[in-house]
Amino acid sequence: MHLFRLIRFFLLAILVIRWMIDVLISVVVAILQIAVSVGLALFSVTLSLNLLNRLTRGLDEMAELRKGNVAVGVYIAGILIAVSSVIGQGASGIARSFLGGKGAIEVLVAGLIQLFIGLSLAIFAITLA
Repeated sequence: MHLFRLIRFFLLAILVIRWMIDVLISVVVAILQIAVSVGLALFSVTLSLNLLNRLTRGLDEMAELRKGNVAVGVYIAGILIAVSSVIGQGASGIARSFLGGKGAIEVLVAGLIQLFIGLSLAIFAITLA
């Protein structure tokens, strides 16, 4: 009787430990996904503002914002909103690559390509408009 209880206890302990390891791995993967997404967002916003400055050489957006020019603020906000929608699509593809499985490297490369091409096209299209 005691042997049966001891075996049952150890089996239950193994199941609980396995569950805790699975939860810990999921939390680490989620934190990694968030860190990569935030890093990509910061990089993309910085890149888009630098590209905007290069495409609009005659206009110093930051100086105009310091002067209180609301129109330039609305213009930059529109660009950042468009860029964030592009970033969201690219980042979701990249985040999926952290889930592993077959084709994880291909998903990562495709997400990066989608992000950079979409980002460039979005900034160019908005600047032309």
